[in-house]
Amino acid sequence: MTSTLRADDEVTSSPEASADDTYRLMHEFLTRLMCSSDVETLDNLLETELTVSQFKAMAILTGKGRPVPLNELADALHLSLAATGRTIDKLVIAGFVDRREDEHDRRIKRISLTEQGRKEVAQHIDKKDDQLRDLVTRLPVELRTRFHDVLASVLDGEFLPFPGSALAESLIKKANHD
Repeated sequence: MTSTLRADDEVTSSPEASADDTYRLMHEFLTRLMCSSDVETLDNLLETELTVSQFKAMAILTGKGRPVPLNELADALHLSLAATGRTIDKLVIAGFVDRREDEHDRRIKRISLTEQGRKEVAQHIDKKDDQLRDLVTRLPVELRTRFHDVLASVLDGEFLPFPGSALAESLIKKANHD
């Protein structure tokens, strides 16, 4: 038997969960998780005195793992080149990022995280990990075990492509063209 969420938000048991019922439960779970996480993220961000754009720039640089041209960072941030430049100026002053001219084209400015910037992002990630670990720890053992087994089955299958995989990239391209 599985638990399902009906339209009136009452959780019931059924012999087989429909895709719609499972979707609604997953949506509710992820919404609660993200809302809880977002509040804690904003609190953590306020402690750092970074703006959302500044932290997002640092997160993008972390994900890229390489020096990024300013225009590429502006595209990823969905900001103008001028606004991105101002954001980066403040991060340079704070010691979180470094800006250097491209070796082959001095017109291109490449942005990368400093050691201090990497530590700042790592601290934020550690706090997020602690929040998730706390949630998992609060689950009763039986529920945590079932949840673990379900997640392992989903992740072991090809239901959810790993970011950067050929399947994930093809899905992203398809979504961007639709």
